[in-house]
Amino acid sequence: MASTNPNVVVVIGVGCIGLAIARRIANGRKLLIATRSPTTLPPPTEPLRNPDLEAAESLRSDGHDVSTHEVDIASYSSVQDFAQAAHALGNLNAIVLTAGVSPEQASSAQQVYDVNLVGTVNVIDAFLPFVGAGSSFVCMASLASNFLPPSPTLSKHIATAPRESLLENAELKAYNDTAAAYVLAKQGNKLRVQAMARAYGLKGARINTVSPGLIMSNMLDMAISMRGDGVKQAAVDSGLRRLGVVEDIANVVEFLVGYGASYVTGTDILVDGGTLAGTRWGTGEAAKAMHAAAEKKREAVENSQEISEERSVN
Repeated sequence: MASTNPNVVVVIGVGCIGLAIARRIANGRKLLIATRSPTTLPPPTEPLRNPDLEAAESLRSDGHDVSTHEVDIASYSSVQDFAQAAHALGNLNAIVLTAGVSPEQASSAQQVYDVNLVGTVNVIDAFLPFVGAGSSFVCMASLASNFLPPSPTLSKHIATAPRESLLENAELKAYNDTAAAYVLAKQGNKLRVQAMARAYGLKGARINTVSPGLIMSNMLDMAISMRGDGVKQAAVDSGLRRLGVVEDIANVVEFLVGYGASYVTGTDILVDGGTLAGTRWGTGEAAKAMHAAAEKKREAVENSQEISEERSVN
């Protein structure tokens, strides 16, 4: 007998991209939105204003059946409570995680790791007991995850270490500025999803990442304001020579949570309009700047490791 439980879509992070995804995939399903407490909202959020609740109200006005639940994704117990609340609503069709902080928003590398890396692992682990046949988990990684790859040793640690000791790694700690931490955390999202594909598969579920490129959003506006024209130049040097829009990401997520992607799991889909191709193989200014920045950071990480090794010997 077919289940009579309602189908549920969970969206964690309803900024520009998350809101577009929710609108795209929630039709005919119950929609559970994760909301942040005022203490975890990034600046420059206005006092007494919660954009997550405003997004939920906007979705209700569109006719969606929306519930909200406050959660701090950096806290595993908070995410566990949230996952149980989602399960109580019905069958989990889709879990979409877009929540995160950018290098420009974060106050420290630790905050980047707590939200973007540990937070992702918390959500993956907390929802595993509740997914079932047909469930699809989609996590946002980033175009940035393709730069400055970690060593094989660090990659294995990020992919498989227990979440309680995930940040206890000397090489990881060498990525100690917000930009480098962001790159590593987003690489970690992809690695962790790959490592968890079998566990999800044993429940009949799939798990994937999507790596957005330069998508017109508040986060991109902040990056442009703080990093100048380099971001715009990367778009000019890209294959399609334009910035992306949130619908470009929603299109791919809609595919991944649908039946057409039933044989797709443990992988990443890059949605960047050819930006990576342009920076990797192009000859424009963005490519030169990207290569120089990556090499500079690689040298800094290597030097930090050498110093740590010398101290341990002495």
